[in-house]
Amino acid sequence: MPLGKATEVVASLVVAGGLACTWCASTQFSRAALSGHKDDFSAPYFLMWFHTNLIVSCYPVYLLSARIRKMNLKEAHAEAQLVFGEAGLCFWSIVKYVLPFLFLWTGANYLYARCLSHVSASIATSISSGNAAMVYVLAIFILSERFHMQKAFAVILGVGGIVLISIDPSDKSDGQWVGYVLAVVSAFFSALYKVIFKKVIGDATLSQVSLFMTCLGFLNLTINVIPAFVLAYTVETLKWAYVPWGFIFGGAILALMFDFLINFGIALLNPLVISVGMLVGIPVNTAVDMVRGKVSTDSWYIYVGTILVILSFMLIVVPWQYNPACLEKPDEEKEKDDSKMDSSFGEE
Repeated sequence: MPLGKATEVVASLVVAGGLACTWCASTQFSRAALSGHKDDFSAPYFLMWFHTNLIVSCYPVYLLSARIRKMNLKEAHAEAQLVFGEAGLCFWSIVKYVLPFLFLWTGANYLYARCLSHVSASIATSISSGNAAMVYVLAIFILSERFHMQKAFAVILGVGGIVLISIDPSDKSDGQWVGYVLAVVSAFFSALYKVIFKKVIGDATLSQVSLFMTCLGFLNLTINVIPAFVLAYTVETLKWAYVPWGFIFGGAILALMFDFLINFGIALLNPLVISVGMLVGIPVNTAVDMVRGKVSTDSWYIYVGTILVILSFMLIVVPWQYNPACLEKPDEEKEKDDSKMDSSFGEE
């Protein structure tokens, strides 16, 4: 059901604000869980596994909302299964379509959680936002995305911002360079996930994304449980009596809300709303860390680096429109297709 103009504006503001707040808060909660008492709890893989388990609820929540809206559940489920092609939802479809994405999801989220043990939440979010530029570069090679000068410039700005943040002399945290590398590799996995999802799945509806995410959560629950507990009792540190469940549950619920808002925003609103929400989340996280004394307020490296990443993000995600009077378009239909593709990439 299409939204009215006024309702859409209000919904866009709520979703953008909600994305910024939930992203900031979930990252801060995860950081608090991993950096509080490392002698008692330092298990980023367990944290990633626990958080991902909650996305199992995505499709049931969608079906509940469909029921409330008096939709035909049989038809809704049939439409959702199309995300797996003609075979629909079956064991081999999950293995074929979902399992490869589980590895990319695990790589992105585990490395992100691990980097929070070494750097502040604001630095982690700033660097991870650079995946918008990575998405564009990967899309050129994997999706034959057309080259645009302003997006190439955005990639340069993003790299420059990440470098400035990384060489900040005021950051004296333990293993800071390890954290920077982990954040960059996490951003790469995230970008690869998005581009390959676009290549394999294409443009999915809300019901299809919800079903896909539930299957992803189920595979995580059953497959990642093994390395989660093996690592917890070997490489990582997990003492059950001292596990910070408050921070873990809080971060997991906030991360789930973040995923719901992304799915809702993509399905019913302009995808740019998602990008704006992510954009606002960067300075919000920086402000929170400054108030908490986790980031120096005197370092121009952080300020300039964050600004460069934000500018890079904006140049990538904003669907810039060219003036036909100033730029000749030899193939109008191709330009329309390229414009649609441009607006599909760059969301965090």
